[in-house]
Amino acid sequence: MKKDVTKKPETEVAVKATLDDWGVPEVSSNDILIPKILVMQGLSELLAEGHAQIGEFRDSVNGDLLGSIDKPVEIIPFHCDKVWIISKKVQGQGRHDYVETVPVTRENEDWLWQEMDSDGTEIRRDRTMNFYCLLPKHIEEGGAMPYIVSFNRTSSRNGKKLFTQMFITNRQAGKVPPAKVISLFGKREKNDQGTFIVKDVKTSRDSTVKEVNACFDLYKMVQAGKTKVDNTDVSGGSVSDQF
Repeated sequence: MKKDVTKKPETEVAVKATLDDWGVPEVSSNDILIPKILVMQGLSELLAEGHAQIGEFRDSVNGDLLGSIDKPVEIIPFHCDKVWIISKKVQGQGRHDYVETVPVTRENEDWLWQEMDSDGTEIRRDRTMNFYCLLPKHIEEGGAMPYIVSFNRTSSRNGKKLFTQMFITNRQAGKVPPAKVISLFGKREKNDQGTFIVKDVKTSRDSTVKEVNACFDLYKMVQAGKTKVDNTDVSGGSVSDQF
């Protein structure tokens, strides 16, 4: 009588190489792209194409829905860069075209937000705080990568509130910048140009040791210059005048 041979499920086949055996290619700032968490405004491209709704928070690279003004996004901010986003007004049109991004320094931190160039063209400078952060749910799933949340114009005050929490309040309590999980939400406001969303934040809870360690790993990568930020929301051409 022929003896049946039981075949091992494929999941039981031994892995021939460990993670270390696969190796890691040399990483430069051209290889890792950090997306932004963008709030959908009236002039947002995804909104115009019918792929999003006003007040949603979406990934700037792949458009993934991360939350909304009704469903806040939990973030853990661990680093902040301050920059000037400079644009020029297009004559005869209601828009400003992007020119360049310049780091905020002691020498230029008092630049005027708006003035006329030598040729009579209006120049606008938006002082912007870019907060690098991780999402707790991605840390829990494993393989978390950073996002950036930008605060400027009508959201400037709330960016300062987040900066104070991270680098003043946390420090005075003997805690590191990513010691708190933050809820990112939005509020509807109106001006002469219509309805828009203002980003705001509030403290949600203490970060876990696992979350802080994950932030520190990414902080080292950012400090080493091994990342590049997705700036297509401002460098793609027109800079919105709405908010």
